[in-house]
Amino acid sequence: MAWFKKIVSPFWLTTVFLLIIRRGIFPHLFSPLSKGILKQFGGRQVIKVKINPGACGFSVTVTTIADVLKKVKIVIETDCEQVKELASEIESMGMEDIFGFPFAEDRIYQAAKKVIRHNSCPVPCGIIKAVEAELGLAVKQDVDIHFI
Repeated sequence: MAWFKKIVSPFWLTTVFLLIIRRGIFPHLFSPLSKGILKQFGGRQVIKVKINPGACGFSVTVTTIADVLKKVKIVIETDCEQVKELASEIESMGMEDIFGFPFAEDRIYQAAKKVIRHNSCPVPCGIIKAVEAELGLAVKQDVDIHFI
């Protein structure tokens, strides 16, 4: 019976619980997302990022979900016409679309060059962060820029 206590230790239970949450096995229990978004993505848990660009006042919500082939579907909600144009050009992408390029030469920044007129717009960076987190290539950590 001692071997059983080692297997079912709090550490292992916590690990299994976290895997269940991360893999989206029971997304309706753990995900704060709306039922509409969950239904749209087949009931799986997704990454959701809110970007507040600043002076323009147009907030952006980026929702991503990866399929089994590690292709990421990207849904962008905003009132900004420029970001809406960007969203239509990058509806899905894979790791090969964002890695292995010099800075700002990946598919997201190339599409952003065509439609976004303000160089300091943080939306392309936020989209890349969401895609990286969805693929498990980056930690889900907030990024801040503050004037002091």
